[in-house]
Amino acid sequence: MIKYLQNKDINYQKWDECIQYSVNTRIYAYTWWLDSVCEHWDGLVYGDYEAVMPLPWKQKYLLKYIYQPPFTQQLGIFSTNSSHFQKVQAYISAIPKVFVSIDTTFNDANIIENNKYATTRRNQVLKLATYYDEICHKYDKRLKEILKKYSNNYEFDIIYHLSIIDNVKFINKFYTSINLYLKNDDYARLTTLMTTLEAKNIYHNISYMKNNEIIGSQTYFVHNHRIYLSVGGCMNEYKQYHIMHCMYDMIIKQFHDKSLLDFEGSEIEGVHFFNSRFGALDTYYTHYRRGIW
Repeated sequence: MIKYLQNKDINYQKWDECIQYSVNTRIYAYTWWLDSVCEHWDGLVYGDYEAVMPLPWKQKYLLKYIYQPPFTQQLGIFSTNSSHFQKVQAYISAIPKVFVSIDTTFNDANIIENNKYATTRRNQVLKLATYYDEICHKYDKRLKEILKKYSNNYEFDIIYHLSIIDNVKFINKFYTSINLYLKNDDYARLTTLMTTLEAKNIYHNISYMKNNEIIGSQTYFVHNHRIYLSVGGCMNEYKQYHIMHCMYDMIIKQFHDKSLLDFEGSEIEGVHFFNSRFGALDTYYTHYRRGIW
């Protein structure tokens, strides 16, 4: 039986154990991640936490609605028993009617067919768990040329653990430079998330600096043998040095023994092509949107 539980009634330990041992585990569904990025969150629970589904929510004009929290790509159903992934509609039907709108994602293991409220989104992953030389051998020809020319550029300083405050300031600066404007609350939640993950030794960062100024940065999270490429970018005036290519390669070289590199995208064709140079493969998850907003 699928039960709806308010946050105060959720057993955090059992919830996290479900996520930890789920066949489709993702960092986004742990209680500590949800606490960091969500304004509020409740959940659907099957049996004694055999399966769970997070329900992040907000309230507007006294109306509650399910929303997709920032910096969180895939939610949906998580379980040690994959039969639950074919029962998405049952979980959707179990969401209380008090939530007048639903805007969420279902992870790539969840199966949704012939649903007018569902659209497919693309992600990219790179299989690791082998020697670095075997991985980079599959890079495309142009990427190999770029790395040969720019990976040992001594014009820049490389920082391996940028402070969270400086990191968030740079992300704000970079996003503004490409006309991507996040709310102050989003940056506050990003700071909280990074702080939480740093305490768990999950937060990592590589940054390029010139004249004591950050010109490029990539934040990534390493958890359960999966590497998640999170926020990052390079200032436009330095793109000719292919800093992003070099940082991605450095991450792969450092963590080639992990199982998977998750690029967290992309639907943007230019970004998709960039990731494909590394040998990234497409996977697909579902965006579900229904209601008055």
